[in-house]
Amino acid sequence: MEKIPTVKEFYLKTLFPKTYTESLDELELWFNTSRHSNQDVAMMIQFAKLHVEAALKARDELYQTYYAEEINWTEDNIKFIKNSYPLENIK
Repeated sequence: MEKIPTVKEFYLKTLFPKTYTESLDELELWFNTSRHSNQDVAMMIQFAKLHVEAALKARDELYQTYYAEEINWTEDNIKFIKNSYPLENIK
């Protein structure tokens, strides 16, 4: 699987594409001293987590509604599905 960028990488690449490829050290210094950029990244992480949680919940409901008879819903199965994309991956 292709590496998914962190929120910080995505933020910096999107706002400063040329600087990101040419002067990453300067960009890191700006980011580390900018209160707003850190707040933006923290907010983006929370936003992404909300969407992942909603998607996982919708998937669970879909499986339980349409595949309940076909899948043996043990606690291990439910735990496995819920942990299929840990929120800790969003950083």
